[in-house]
Amino acid sequence: MENAPAIVRWWAFSFQRLVKEAGDQQERRSVGKRVRDVAVAPDGALWIAEDSPIGGLYRVTPK
Repeated sequence: MENAPAIVRWWAFSFQRLVKEAGDQQERRSVGKRVRDVAVAPDGALWIAEDSPIGGLYRVTPK
């Protein structure tokens, strides 16, 4: 996660929700899970690792 923007790291551990901003539009979605780590892929997608006994790995991309 060394190359991830600071704002992504802050979101991952504090808000636990996804915020997407495009101009004056804003979209918020509750993750509903405890987030362990977030990384930004070369294609701009977010990889989100869930912090739970069985865990989960999610890839978030724009529509």
